[in-house]
Amino acid sequence: SETIQSYLIENLSTPSGRQFPEVYVTYWKNYFGKILERRTVERAGSPANDPEPAELLLGEELHSIFTKNFYGGFDSINPLVSYLVLYTIQIRNLFLIIEGTRAGLDSSLIMKNVICGE
Repeated sequence: SETIQSYLIENLSTPSGRQFPEVYVTYWKNYFGKILERRTVERAGSPANDPEPAELLLGEELHSIFTKNFYGGFDSINPLVSYLVLYTIQIRNLFLIIEGTRAGLDSSLIMKNVICGE
């Protein structure tokens, strides 16, 4: 929880460079905390019982949200924005696979870090 809050304070800023108000930091800290708690509980019974980095858990959650928005309704800009975000995740995954293979990492380790739908 404190790690999430410190990350948000350090990395959330407005385009003009000012920090977001504390109320937004608190909101996002609570939101991410709930996601991490739920995702960690969901993974507790999995065969690989090692804790995954928060970035992967949040990435999976965001992938799920944007996938739902993409297929949700075509009467707004949501599908377009969702498509762009999902495309960005795909590009990240491709670079992860290419760089991991080039570095000679085990394929199971590479695939463990790929963000995709469940």
